[in-house]
Amino acid sequence: MPQLIQSTLKERFGFDAFRPGQREAISYVLDGQDTLVVMPTGSGKSLCYQLPALLFEGITLVISPLIALMKDQVDMLHKQGIAATFINSSLSLDELTERQADVRAGRYKLVYVSPERLRNNAFLRTLAEVDVSLLAVDEAHCISQWGYDFRPDYLHIRDLLDQIKRPCLMALTATATPEVQNDVLRQLNMPQAKRIVTGFDRVNLEFQVEYAINEKKKLELLQKFLKSCDFSHSGIIYVGTRRQAEFLHEFVGDMFGSLTDAKGFRLKMSSCFYHAGLDDDVRKRTQELFLTGQVPIMIATNAFGMGIDKSDVRFVVHYDLPSTIERYYQEAGRAGRDGEQAQALLIYCPEDRALQEWFIENDSPSEDELRLMFQVIVDRQNQEWTAIRYDELARLTGVHPAKLKVGVDQLEQAGGLIRFPDTGGRVNLQIIERDASSLNLADLLKLNRLRRKRKLQELEEMVNYAEGDGCRRKALLSHFGDVKSEQAYVYCCDNCEITDQPSTLSTGGTHDAVSVLGNQVAHQILQCVTELNQPLGRTKLSQVLRGSQAKGVTEYGHHQIQSYGVLNSFVGKKILETIDWLIEHGYLKLVGGDYPVVQLAPKGEQALQKKLSIDLTLSPSISNEVKSNVKKHEEPESDVDTIEKTYELFQNGLSPEQIAIERKLADSTVYAHLAKLIKRGDVSVDDVISAIVRQQIENAIAQAGTEYITSVKELLPDEISYGQIRCVIEARLRERSMTTPKQETVVAGVQTSQQRPLKDGVAQKIYEFYEKLPGQNRAEFVHLMGEMQAESAMEMLTKALQDEDGNVRRLAASAIGKIGNYQAVPNLTSTIETTDSSSSSIENTIEAFLHTAHPQPLKGNWDEGFALDFHSRYQGHDNLKTELGQMVTDYKYHGHKEFVQPLAKKLIDFIREHPKYKNVDFLLAIPSTRKDRVYQPVDLLAQEVSKNLNIPYKSELLVRTRQTEQQKEMKNLEQKRSNIAGAFRMEPPEEIRNQRVLLLDDLVHSGETLKEATRTLKQTGASTVYVLVLTKAMTM
Repeated sequence: MPQLIQSTLKERFGFDAFRPGQREAISYVLDGQDTLVVMPTGSGKSLCYQLPALLFEGITLVISPLIALMKDQVDMLHKQGIAATFINSSLSLDELTERQADVRAGRYKLVYVSPERLRNNAFLRTLAEVDVSLLAVDEAHCISQWGYDFRPDYLHIRDLLDQIKRPCLMALTATATPEVQNDVLRQLNMPQAKRIVTGFDRVNLEFQVEYAINEKKKLELLQKFLKSCDFSHSGIIYVGTRRQAEFLHEFVGDMFGSLTDAKGFRLKMSSCFYHAGLDDDVRKRTQELFLTGQVPIMIATNAFGMGIDKSDVRFVVHYDLPSTIERYYQEAGRAGRDGEQAQALLIYCPEDRALQEWFIENDSPSEDELRLMFQVIVDRQNQEWTAIRYDELARLTGVHPAKLKVGVDQLEQAGGLIRFPDTGGRVNLQIIERDASSLNLADLLKLNRLRRKRKLQELEEMVNYAEGDGCRRKALLSHFGDVKSEQAYVYCCDNCEITDQPSTLSTGGTHDAVSVLGNQVAHQILQCVTELNQPLGRTKLSQVLRGSQAKGVTEYGHHQIQSYGVLNSFVGKKILETIDWLIEHGYLKLVGGDYPVVQLAPKGEQALQKKLSIDLTLSPSISNEVKSNVKKHEEPESDVDTIEKTYELFQNGLSPEQIAIERKLADSTVYAHLAKLIKRGDVSVDDVISAIVRQQIENAIAQAGTEYITSVKELLPDEISYGQIRCVIEARLRERSMTTPKQETVVAGVQTSQQRPLKDGVAQKIYEFYEKLPGQNRAEFVHLMGEMQAESAMEMLTKALQDEDGNVRRLAASAIGKIGNYQAVPNLTSTIETTDSSSSSIENTIEAFLHTAHPQPLKGNWDEGFALDFHSRYQGHDNLKTELGQMVTDYKYHGHKEFVQPLAKKLIDFIREHPKYKNVDFLLAIPSTRKDRVYQPVDLLAQEVSKNLNIPYKSELLVRTRQTEQQKEMKNLEQKRSNIAGAFRMEPPEEIRNQRVLLLDDLVHSGETLKEATRTLKQTGASTVYVLVLTKAMTM
């Protein structure tokens, strides 16, 4: 037998030698012994059942969840001359019948089936008629309820074994902890099984974790990493959502454009993306581009990777936090399958755990949802048997489709029904119990809670890995019960690389004063972190370093550590910037979820222990502050220094009285400082003086007829101090100084009669006036210009569109819209577009990318469609609107009619860049659901587009047949479809025949409204339908 095994390996598979564990596994099953095979990804598990299949007399049945890859696996076996087939839901009824007949006739050695096929009675009868020598369960962890990828259909393998003569069993997996291994053996009733665990060690992989505080930093880290890569080979970037896959695909394309391959040829695409929401043919084409090396980077959700065998993957990046260590290690293990050195990088932002927590909380139906599902099934047909489609069940219950399959399985477990094989897309059910209240859900719900708790624990383990200080490779091996410690190539992880640094790196060469100061500041921050009795967040840590007396600092004793106040001359924002630099460069790390805290990273610990120099380059302003701090005992404190200290403490939340106590100054001195800060515009008087006290002082000034402080004080209660009066007077003086008499006259005149334009000279004065204002005042002033409808302020408003404050930019766009002169729109649009082009005035390319609109293709029954951008995007817990999304929201829901022209200009520019959209016979707009609006948003947009492009707009041609609910109020896709079905008609229909139409909308959610309108257009005879919308709602 050993010689036969060896010769079969060579003659049928072309290999000279076995990989570790393969020979043993093959020998066990050929001897009739059940076997559990646990081998790393890419180590040749499939050979363990494919080779025995050729030596057994009967067939080898392979249970696999990889429907999309079964054909590829079978095609590969055919090339090797091995008779194999697959049977799954992708086949037609005729194909299924033919293949099952071939199985009965013994024409195959290997038959691949999906687990849900085990529900099919006809297939089970086929298996009962043939000799199944070996049952191979691939991805066997899917049968364990404690596995990271539990699939209920796998439980039907036990039913199969009850109906056929028991064959030899082989269970195979790449990632199973000892606990999951035991559960697999229990679920498959393999108590005497032999275990082949070759180990989980991938000695050629380098594991790294980079810490990021937000999305921008994550993108910076990804950009830096990709710039260091050799794109003559391949890499995979895993993300948490479909939207993120598309987002990063755009980012890589924008940042890198086309890349160069090993031969120096320019690649047409730097990346492609893959997720379950793509059509089958698109997924197949995308996979082919990557596997053949035409595109070097694959950006994907976890839908990509199972069964993918590409040897030259040099890196796997996890841009988002995976849910479990098992999933992470399996996906990371797709790098370096050729045995050459490869990298596995996790970019970790503590807020990312929120996404995984959302998935965990929403992966199974609640008790109320289960009872509702059951009642709908029972009430649908008053008989024992029923058949229902999942989409219909979703429409009737409002339960998310992802929960429905789990729910049906759980209702079966609860004794309410029996599920039989699906036919024609329908779930066939036998009703056992008609009373939902009598269902035995208690144990099931308890199991759901335990499973949810377990998943949260697994997520915590993943977080602990990301935040850990020890050897990452050992942490992974320990998780899987692998205690081996074979030497890794070069180094195994970022933590070990730091530990192995020689102490000789601590000094070397001479350093200028700024470098010395930067190193000193960095070490002071690291030292402060070690002294704290509990870890703090970035902001609180900066307060401790500044010496804040805030309650959150003093009540926990943070003011008693040695490093308290060591950077007391710093501005708080600059301390935060320095902390972020230390995080970005690996000296500190952020840990925790909702409220991340700062901890010392191994690199920082090494720097402190070995006194390693930290190459922190301070900006000139920070350097001056540090120098000032160093000299504080040598030189007397200046007026500017003492005012700045008061300013910092005030910004930190201390009241004037608290500042006086902390600084050992008189209250009057602190108020004098604050009065100067009010005069400078750094502090608002409303933050210093309460509204009641300010009103008393204002009344006293009016009564005294003067701002002479002594006269005013005589009219006020004793508790109101001279310092408080001075603050109010300085605020009044500042307000007056900001407006010249000429400007006062203009403002008053225009407010009285908005038809009176500003003269050019006055407009220039106003522009100079605007530039001196702080952010909040700039926003208020821009709003005022809009209310005044001052065309001569256009230059100032156009400039305001480049303001660093997003609110100022938005109000500037609104102000220009209110002017009502369409000739002003080019100024608006040309400036808005600076954030939409590569020539953006924003120096940071990533900042520019985040502020850029990214047109998105829309999938539907139309000929072609686009949204100009996403409406929003997720950042941690927050769903943040894009800049265009905010404008659409204000225009559609908040009455900002003035946005119609800049928004229409966005559509117009897109149409001009895509001639096919202009070469249509006429425009149509989606009719509004609500007729009570002051204006109809889409109708106005269509009018503007029609006027500027000379495309006819037929506003009365597409009409609603009935009143519908707003689509955004529907709970799921099926309810949306039902709500909008049959809602449109053409009046008159003959006008649409053989016409090319451009269909406009403002915001698309599911796309069902557009699909229904397109269906109506096509049925009425439209030859071509293009769709164009402003923004597209984000989907998970």
